[in-house]
Amino acid sequence: MYMGGKGGLQKADTEAVEWYRKSAEQGFGQAQTVLGLLYASGLGSLRQDDAEAVKWLAKAAEQGESMAQAQLGKMYQGGRGGLEQSDAKAAELYTKAANDDDADAMVALGAMYLQGTGGLRLDPQAAVKLFAERPRRAT
Repeated sequence: MYMGGKGGLQKADTEAVEWYRKSAEQGFGQAQTVLGLLYASGLGSLRQDDAEAVKWLAKAAEQGESMAQAQLGKMYQGGRGGLEQSDAKAAELYTKAANDDDADAMVALGAMYLQGTGGLRLDPQAAVKLFAERPRRAT
C-alpha cells in the first residue's frame, strides 16, 4: 500500500521497503520475492544490489515462489549477484517456475529450447508450446 500510495496512504518507498523487509525476515516468501526484485532493479528507495537480490530471491525460490525462481534464473543466466553464470541452473529454475505457469519463465525457457542451451536439446516444438500456452497468471 505504501509502495503504490493506495488505501489512503501517501506513497512512501522507504516505509514500504521496511515492511517488506520485516515480512521477508520472518520467512514470508512473497515479501522475499518483492524485496529481491526491488534490489535487482534498484526500485523504491533501494539502490541496485545484485548480491542482496540473489539472497532474497534464493530464499523465496526455495519456498516455491515462481516469480523468484524466474528472476533467480535470469540472475544465473547473466552471472549476476556473485553467481557463477549457469544456463543449466537457469533452465532448472525456469522449468520450476514455468510448471507454475509463470509467463516470464515460460518465455525464457522457450528461448532456451529454441537455442538448445542450458542442457536442453534443440526443440522448437517445446518452445512453441511454451510460447502458446496461456498462463493463469503473468509476472
